[in-house]
Amino acid sequence: MSARLKTFLDRTTCMQNLYHLNKPGLTHGKILGILVCGHEDGGIKTAMDIFLNFQQMGYILAPFGIAYRTHGAEFSSNEDREFFNNDQLLQKYTRGVVTNVIEMMNLDLEEQLKNKIIPVSE
Repeated sequence: MSARLKTFLDRTTCMQNLYHLNKPGLTHGKILGILVCGHEDGGIKTAMDIFLNFQQMGYILAPFGIAYRTHGAEFSSNEDREFFNNDQLLQKYTRGVVTNVIEMMNLDLEEQLKNKIIPVSE
């Protein structure tokens, strides 16, 4: 896990712990999609690290809600940016994840689950 991602995930802890303060959760039942791209392998591991953290905040992963694409470790970040900006497969994956998240949001699960989700974590 990169230091940048670790810092980001650490900063979400305050949202995870709201119920310990007897405050309502801000994220219970919200729908989540995850997109990961980079120049090294490990995209699915990164996505799962993100998902585990967000799942503990009450997010629900949309079906087929994870997409990842790698370019290759031999390329620089600047080369990656150009590659990903023009990559048709990444655009197709992104559209798919976004569509799946929107369709899940249209089911209004957040409202249906309101006051029915019991937070469980340390």
